[in-house]
Amino acid sequence: MQEWQKRLYNAYVSSNQGGHDASIGYSVRGPHINSFISRHIPADRKIKILDVGCGAGDMIYWLKQANYKNISGFDISPEMIDLAHSRGIPEAYLSDINQALSNTQSNSLDVVICFDIFEHLSKCELFHISDEIFRILKPNGTIFIHTPNASGIFGDSIRYGDITHEISFTATSMRQLLRTIGFEKVSSFEDKPIPHGLKSTIRAIIWAVGTLGFRLLYAAETGKFNYIASQNFLTSATKPAQSLSSQFEAQTDLTAPSKPH
Repeated sequence: MQEWQKRLYNAYVSSNQGGHDASIGYSVRGPHINSFISRHIPADRKIKILDVGCGAGDMIYWLKQANYKNISGFDISPEMIDLAHSRGIPEAYLSDINQALSNTQSNSLDVVICFDIFEHLSKCELFHISDEIFRILKPNGTIFIHTPNASGIFGDSIRYGDITHEISFTATSMRQLLRTIGFEKVSSFEDKPIPHGLKSTIRAIIWAVGTLGFRLLYAAETGKFNYIASQNFLTSATKPAQSLSSQFEAQTDLTAPSKPH
């Protein structure tokens, strides 16, 4: 990591880039995270979950509230981890992403959550980290990626809203990356407003109506109706029950001559 990156991550809270006011706690992101949990995280509360770049611990907190038992997370920002600990989240620990993943056993996790992480990586780092996540997931394990949307109406405000951002994605480029790594069942979802009260319901209605013109223009140009208009988007992908490397090893074992008894 370069010196300028260290300076930015070390001041991630005090620079008002990451984390929320301690007096507010975890309530701000609650509806969004709880919607994600209910829609996407497996119901088995004993699954092993890793939150990559956990920040101040919002995701861990709400997973614990939903009675998930085996959760851990790490972040590179000391300020974010201090904030997480001050809010009662000991499951969050300070670590560089490469060190944390390399210390994780292969085929050991059911779910890896990467909210607002991939955009901070160079392309070289992106492939290395994706390979590592593929390695540590169990067969049929799932990765969830939340990242800026390059094709979103206001996507540039997120892409360039943080000096540490290196890249932005569309659903197409995200699928290209994950399929190349070896994942399957790649699906992307719009990150639209979640109704949980009067104001949020009004926001959701305005969003649905206001984005209609953009969706029609996209359909007129492409003939497709799958436009993701939000600033960010969510992608899920699954590690195959038997990866290509495992298949190769199995075939090698079958074709290898048997040892004499």
